[in-house]
Amino acid sequence: MEIETIPVPTNATMAEIEKKVLHYYITETSKTTQEIATTLGIDYRTVYRKLQAYGLPRRVPYWPQRLRKRTNKIETTREQSGLRGNQDG
Repeated sequence: MEIETIPVPTNATMAEIEKKVLHYYITETSKTTQEIATTLGIDYRTVYRKLQAYGLPRRVPYWPQRLRKRTNKIETTREQSGLRGNQDG
């Protein structure tokens, strides 16, 4: 199990640390709220409440890793079916 390091100011309050950690997991990882809760060892409903309390989104619309996986999957499907992008003619 890899431990991730999230930089936080030394004089930060517990609420600021919680917000920073949740913000990190929402924006920098491709984890769902359920996965974040499991990683942090708390109930997923607690994660939902804290996200709402701190004004953080439940998810980022386009996570780079998930978008990349989806794009690769679409390209693979196109190649397998013999379809190509915009063809003129």
